[in-house]
Amino acid sequence: VFLNVPANLLSWATANGLAVAPSGYDAIASQQTNPLVQITQPGLFAPVSGKVEIRGTAAVENLASYSVQVGQGINPQSWQQVGETGTSAVQEDILAEWDTRGLEDGLYAVRLNVVDQQNQIETAILQVTVDNTAPSVAISDPQPTSSISAGSTITLRAEVSDNVSVDRVEWWLDGKKVEERSQAPYVALWQATTGKHTLQIKAFDSAGNEGDSEKLTFQVQK
Repeated sequence: VFLNVPANLLSWATANGLAVAPSGYDAIASQQTNPLVQITQPGLFAPVSGKVEIRGTAAVENLASYSVQVGQGINPQSWQQVGETGTSAVQEDILAEWDTRGLEDGLYAVRLNVVDQQNQIETAILQVTVDNTAPSVAISDPQPTSSISAGSTITLRAEVSDNVSVDRVEWWLDGKKVEERSQAPYVALWQATTGKHTLQIKAFDSAGNEGDSEKLTFQVQK
């Protein structure tokens, strides 16, 4: 929320730490107008991680070459080519592979440049969200010292967080998946059986990153 301040009071408001409306906004450079020059995967603002296939079409008449570039931010000030320059037409296939490992998380733009034999250039641009940060997962129930009797129904509770969004949470008991949920609260119920058991909870975010809890070993009494 911004405070709408008259122009003659802007300096005073800024000096006093008030949240004033910005003087301008970035326009999003995103264009996909020619079906023969198009990026189809990943989607606009899609979360991506690791090695990413850039798929689409570069098939203008009298094609000379095409290349894929990426830059940080909505409207990058600089671009870096990923993959090789292509000279053969591509229809709904891989244009380049982009390794996002080691990059700072955040918004990036992907640009496809297509050049024909007359040196006419057409471009397609879209933005994606690089997210190489795995979710944080911890088991809050049961506790290692919990007293559990066979036949009782116990709560398997997970505390999960992510910098973007959680896609799903899985409960693994004694090496087998016993439950999966895609919405909080991340709680599963289990009917206890006698013996020693090991629980681990795994969380996956929308970019495919996996975070695992520490393994919890507990005993169920007869």
